[in-house]
Amino acid sequence: MTKKSQRCCSLCFLLLLGLIASLPQAQAETAMIQKYPSQCSGDWENGANGYSKDSNYADVTVVGESKSEEYYGFGFDFAETDEVEAVFIELTFWWQISLSPLWTDDQLDIAFAWNTTSGYVTFETVSNVLVVPSASGESSASRIDHLEDESFRITASDHNVTVSELNSASVKITATDLYYYSYVMLDVVSVIVAYTAPSASEGASAGPGTPRQQPKNMWEGIGSALANLPANIYSGLTQVSDSILSLLRIRQNQVILAFLSILALGAAILLADNRKKVKH
Repeated sequence: MTKKSQRCCSLCFLLLLGLIASLPQAQAETAMIQKYPSQCSGDWENGANGYSKDSNYADVTVVGESKSEEYYGFGFDFAETDEVEAVFIELTFWWQISLSPLWTDDQLDIAFAWNTTSGYVTFETVSNVLVVPSASGESSASRIDHLEDESFRITASDHNVTVSELNSASVKITATDLYYYSYVMLDVVSVIVAYTAPSASEGASAGPGTPRQQPKNMWEGIGSALANLPANIYSGLTQVSDSILSLLRIRQNQVILAFLSILALGAAILLADNRKKVKH
């Protein structure tokens, strides 16, 4: 093989190393986890009935007042490196609003709040209004309704939930009757989290050994590959790499096309070299 052919093969080999080293690594997939509370405190009756969905209810009666119940002990154990994608509060609850003996309108507000490092932040409020039959055409002095497996998302505009907050998660539910009489029953409350855990290529520990850092581009990949080559191979490719860095300043999205072109050129040179040998 001629020196020209050797240089061409070295060039192709070097570019191949760079391309392989700079290929994207597998990204962490988003996972979902749902947890239920194990503790509660507040003004409601039978608060522990809100731990699981079993038709046993935590309940509260509010007469022109507000009463709250806090649920916590969800048992999350996220690492500080985990990334929170979304947080949802899922509930099943019933409510009943009744008109006063004076037939005045009534309103029930059920507010859901998330415990942050600076106190509770309300992320959702369900408002229920019952007006007197003469004004609404309703035939009953009370109204019963429910929401089953309803999910409320804590959006960034409400609050950016942190990993430390999730590990000590607490949800407060407040029922407020504005005028007369309301009754609320909660079957279950849970917290659903969508999250990603960094992969080894992103610097997280993934077991024994040193996590691999992803090269930013092809040239960094070439450098990384060269650093791990035996000394004799490295010295043979040094001159070629200098030529590449000075001549082939191409964009990342042109790498594959350039590599294929160089392979074709190398094949042509090798073919010509073999033909000369046959003639001799």
